[in-house]
Amino acid sequence: MAHGLLYNTFGYTGEIRMVTLVQSLTVLFVVVSLLLIVLVPITFATRDQREKPNDTIKGVAALWVISLLAVAIANAFIK
Repeated sequence: MAHGLLYNTFGYTGEIRMVTLVQSLTVLFVVVSLLLIVLVPITFATRDQREKPNDTIKGVAALWVISLLAVAIANAFIK
C-alpha cells in the first residue's frame, strides 16, 4: 500500500528517482567499503603506535555505518 501512495504522489518519475537514489547510495557504500579495505591495513602497518586507532579510520568507519543505514532506509521506500 505504501508503494501505491508513493506512486500516486510522485508518479512514475518519483519511483525512478528513488531507485536512482538507492543506486547512488549503494555505489557510495561500495566505494567507502573499498576505501576501508585498503586504508585499515596500510594505516596499522605503517603506524608506530598500533594500539591507537587513527582518527581517519574512525571517520571512514562512521561514514560506512551512515551509508549502510541510508541505503537500508532508502531501500525501504522501494517496492
